[in-house]
Amino acid sequence: MLPRMADLLGRFELVDKLATGGMGDVYLAHQWGDGGFVRPAVVKRLHPHLGERPAALDDFRNEAAILALLAHPGIPHVYDFRFDHGRWYIAMEYVRGPTLGAVRRAEQSIGRIMPWKAALGVALQLCDILGYVHERRDDVSDEPLGIVHGDLSPENVILGRDGQVRLLDFGIAGGSDHRQRQREREKGIRGTLGYIAPEAISKDQPVDHRADLFVLGVLLYEMTTGQRLFPGDGLTYVNAVLQESPRPPSEHRRDYPEDLEAVLAQVLSRDVDERPPGTRELRRALEDVARAHDIPLGGRVVSDYAETLYPAREDRRLALRERPEVLATQELPALEAHEDPASLSPDERAEMLAGLSDFLLPEMEELEAELLEETKSSSPPARTGARGPRMPPPPPAPPVTPSQTETRVRRPPGKSETGEKLDDGTKPRSESSDDKPNEKAGFYIYVADEES
Repeated sequence: MLPRMADLLGRFELVDKLATGGMGDVYLAHQWGDGGFVRPAVVKRLHPHLGERPAALDDFRNEAAILALLAHPGIPHVYDFRFDHGRWYIAMEYVRGPTLGAVRRAEQSIGRIMPWKAALGVALQLCDILGYVHERRDDVSDEPLGIVHGDLSPENVILGRDGQVRLLDFGIAGGSDHRQRQREREKGIRGTLGYIAPEAISKDQPVDHRADLFVLGVLLYEMTTGQRLFPGDGLTYVNAVLQESPRPPSEHRRDYPEDLEAVLAQVLSRDVDERPPGTRELRRALEDVARAHDIPLGGRVVSDYAETLYPAREDRRLALRERPEVLATQELPALEAHEDPASLSPDERAEMLAGLSDFLLPEMEELEAELLEETKSSSPPARTGARGPRMPPPPPAPPVTPSQTETRVRRPPGKSETGEKLDDGTKPRSESSDDKPNEKAGFYIYVADEES
């Protein structure tokens, strides 16, 4: 069955709907390329009615622009941003793994609380990601962009199968200029209730990167206690976060570390100035807690724990299908089969060698001509006329020292090497190098013993 044109956005074939949000629908898709290239991707398509609203379209375009600026292992790569078939869409990297929200729901279903090592592992990786986002500078002016994520909810955090935590959905994120435009044109609250900083609700002061730190504290509180920071939704939550203080974590768990509770109390302060200055300071504080209590850390700790609650077999997968016929792509030319040179005829070998002439050195042209002649005739060609350069003679062989088992010439007893008779106790006369040994001398073959 061929896909409908509505299921194709450029080179992306929409296969399965993952979620629906306030800005648009999210799909699992195939990205098709030329030569049979295909890979999984995620496509976020803007709702049709929002495409006609300048403010919503500005937010959507801003999300694509921010993703294009950010290059971090904890942020999915953006592939494309286009307008096709009357719809705006963003295509980005597909990451395998459950969301933090899915893991939390699985924990609640069995009455379990996330282990210290997994909770701190997630929080520390989010510190790294947010630190990179907050400190990103303009490529031209080198001025800080002042990006704030603004929607750090559990559904926007993925625990990757490779051990890397990812931060998703930069739909309401933006730098200082974009946030100023939002404040001027909108009066409502943006974000996910339950995961919004007090200053973003009251709007009595500008929102900066410390709003993300507050929400990170909310996530850590819930991961380590298994309870919401403030119960209730809607107006109940808004009043609680603006007026009430959260219950200390030790009231939920008697074994809650005092130093970790102190860190959370600082991060969750309604006074912005009492929070840590940035993610670097929060990271150091959490690492001190882990070191003091011998809590192991690492990416594999996070992925291994997620596997116990949300096995990899439950991940959304894309079965490879035939390329849609309505999607035109360029195929690679077929490769010719390699022929064995030994099976070629003399004429075919000559043609093959002629095609290699451009790769031969000029001084080898005459040798090539001789080789071509040899392939056409079984008899060697007459070697007349000019010839190619002669190879230098080989170097003389090094002298060989005879071994003890080598065949040697031995004179008979009482005679010299020339066959002359020797007197007892006398030495044979010396010979020059031109003297030849006497033909009457005896030759004996012996094997020297180890003492000779």
